Amino acid sequence: STENRISNNDQNGVVSSALQMPPNFPVYNPDGSFNFDGNGKWRVGKDYQHNALLNPVALANLTENKFNTTNMLGRIYLGYQLLKELKYEIAAGSTLNTYRNDYYRPSILPNLGQQYYLTPSNPTAKTGSAFIYNWVIEQTLNYARSFGKHQLKVLGGFTAQKNGLKQSTVTATNFPNDLVHTINAGQVTTGDASEQEWSLLSSLGRVQYDFNGRYLASLAFRADGSSRFGSRNKWGYFPSGSVGWNISAEEFMKSVRAVSNLKLRASYGLTGNFQIGNYEAIASLDNDNYILGSGSGQIASGLVAKNVANPDLGWEKSAMVNFGMEAGFFDQRVTLGIDVYNRNTSDLLLNVPVPLTTGFETARQNIGKVNNKGLEASLGFNNRWNDLTLNASANIAFNRNTVKALGPGNTSIIQTAGTANTFFITRVGDPIGSYYFLKENGVYLNQADLDANPHFGNARPGDFKFEDIDGDGELDVNKDRAIVGNYFPDYTFGCNLSLSYKGIDLGASLYGVQGVEVVNLLRR
Repeated sequence: STENRISNNDQNGVVSSALQMPPNFPVYNPDGSFNFDGNGKWRVGKDYQHNALLNPVALANLTENKFNTTNMLGRIYLGYQLLKELKYEIAAGSTLNTYRNDYYRPSILPNLGQQYYLTPSNPTAKTGSAFIYNWVIEQTLNYARSFGKHQLKVLGGFTAQKNGLKQSTVTATNFPNDLVHTINAGQVTTGDASEQEWSLLSSLGRVQYDFNGRYLASLAFRADGSSRFGSRNKWGYFPSGSVGWNISAEEFMKSVRAVSNLKLRASYGLTGNFQIGNYEAIASLDNDNYILGSGSGQIASGLVAKNVANPDLGWEKSAMVNFGMEAGFFDQRVTLGIDVYNRNTSDLLLNVPVPLTTGFETARQNIGKVNNKGLEASLGFNNRWNDLTLNASANIAFNRNTVKALGPGNTSIIQTAGTANTFFITRVGDPIGSYYFLKENGVYLNQADLDANPHFGNARPGDFKFEDIDGDGELDVNKDRAIVGNYFPDYTFGCNLSLSYKGIDLGASLYGVQGVEVVNLLRR
C-alpha cells in the first residue's frame, strides 16, 4: 500500500498549527500563493501573544511524506491423533513487513520563526526503510477424556518466538531547486542504521475439569524466558486458576423458567510484562564525538556509555483476583454480566532517577507496586419479531489506580514530557503519572490584583494566576508544583445497536469516557 501522510509529530505539525492559528491570517495571498504572515509578521520582541506559526494548509499540501508498505503473512498447521484421547499439534507462523518512507520539505515552505518570515528555506529530504520479521512456533499435546459425568482436559507444550528489526535513514539538503525530490539531487548530510531483535521461549501446562456442566475448575502454569532481561533473571513463572458454578444447570433451577442462564465464577492469575526496549539490561555503547589535540583541537569519532547494566532486571508481575457473574433471562433475550477485580502489579519496569555521579540520569529497574481495582458491567437485549431482529447492548467500567510502593524510601519519580514545565509525578498514594504542574487559581484581574499576589516577572493583568504552594511569597516553577489531575477517567462506557430486516442491516455504536483530564499544552 502507498499513502501520503500528514505529520503531526510535534507542536509545529498540521493539527496543532491549525488549532493555534489566529483566524485573521488568510490561507492564500491574492495571487493564489500561500500566505505566511502568521510566521511572526506581527510578533514584537519575545511576546507570547503572537507566536510564530506556519500556515497549516501549506504544511499539509507542500510537504511530501510518502509511505510504501508491504506485508506478508503465513501460517502452517499439523495435527496428529496419537491415541484416542491424545493429540499432537504443531503450528508455525511468520510475518514479514517492509516499509519505505520518502520525505521532502520544499524551499517555498519557510522555517518556523520570525527571523525566517518570507525567507525561503533550505530544502530537506529524508529516505528511510525498515524490515521487520516475526516468527512463532507452537507445539502442544492435548489429552481429553470423559467418564460418566466427568470431563477432563490436559494440555502441555512450549512456544518460541523471535522478532527482528533492521532500519536505515539518509538525510540530504542543499538542493539547487525543488524540481527533483530524491536524495541524489541534494547533498547527503546524515545517515543512520540500526539492527535489533528479541526472543521469547515459553513452556505451558493446563488442566480443566467439568462435572456435568455444573462445576468447572481450571489450573494453569507457564514459564516464560525473555531475552530482554538480565542474565540472572530472564525467566518468570506464572500460575493461574479459576472455578465456576453453573447454577442454571442445577435441578432446583429448572422450575425457574425466567432464568435461562446463571453462572458464578472466580479466578486468580499471575501474568508478566516484558514490554521494554531491547538490550536495556546490558551495558551498551553509543556513538559520540571527542575533541583531541592542542588549541581548538580536532573532532574525533568515539564511543560513550549509553546505559547502566542491570543483570537482575526481570519481569513485571501482575496478580489479579476476579469475581464475576453471568445471567440470562427469558431465553437469553436479556443478558447481564458483572465483574469485580483487584490487580496488584509489582516489580514495575520503570526508569528510576539515579545519582548523577554514575554518569546517567535514569536507569531501568524493577521497583514499586501499583494497585488497580474496579468494576465492569454489561447489559444486553436480543429479540426477533418475524423478519425484524434487534440486538442492543451497553457497558460501563470503573477503575481506580493507586501507587502503593516505590522501593526504598518511597521516593517520588518526576519526569518531563520534553516540554518546558510539563511534568508527571509517580507518588505513593496517587495515580501513576499524575499531572504535576503549577496550579491555576484564576487570572490577575488588574494591576492591583497582580501586585497583591505572587507572580512571575513577565506577568500582566489577564494572565493566569498560580498558587504559591510552599507559601514563601514567590512563584517558582519547581517548588510550587502540585498534582492537578491525572489521565485516568472516572468511568468508560459504550453502547451498540443493530437492526436487521429482510437482509437490510443497520448498526450504531457509541463509546465514551467521563471525567478524564487532558493536558492542553497549547494553552499553557
